[in-house]
Amino acid sequence: MSYPFSDKSLLTLGVGLNEEIKEGDAVIFEKTLIGKIENSLEKYSVFKTVFDPHWEFPVYIGSNLARGLFKGGTEPKIVLISKKNKIEEGDLIISADPKSLPKNIVIGTVGVVESDESNPFWEVIVNIPYNLNQVREVSIIKI
Repeated sequence: MSYPFSDKSLLTLGVGLNEEIKEGDAVIFEKTLIGKIENSLEKYSVFKTVFDPHWEFPVYIGSNLARGLFKGGTEPKIVLISKKNKIEEGDLIISADPKSLPKNIVIGTVGVVESDESNPFWEVIVNIPYNLNQVREVSIIKI
């Protein structure tokens, strides 16, 4: 795995179409989502990471499966969580829509829960359980 650019939104893998890696496959590290294949060529693939500020997808939070919207970026967040739901630091965040990602893939855990009295929604910072700079091997979940 290597950085093709100076940010961590896109990364490359040394596997591609020769290994049947295709667009949309999920990239996982230790059972946690890192990204999704964007482009696969013969011998390598490019994937967007959870740090891509343009990547959004639905998630479930905690044991009550509160719905929210994941928004990637340098500090990934979950937004649009109804304040009717109880959200606590440490709650598990998983993928919710099998059309965008395989269902129930771990995204991370709830970090800081932010609230503004004028906003009817919770917003949370996502704790990502890995340091991207230390990831050397990943797994691919095919769609």
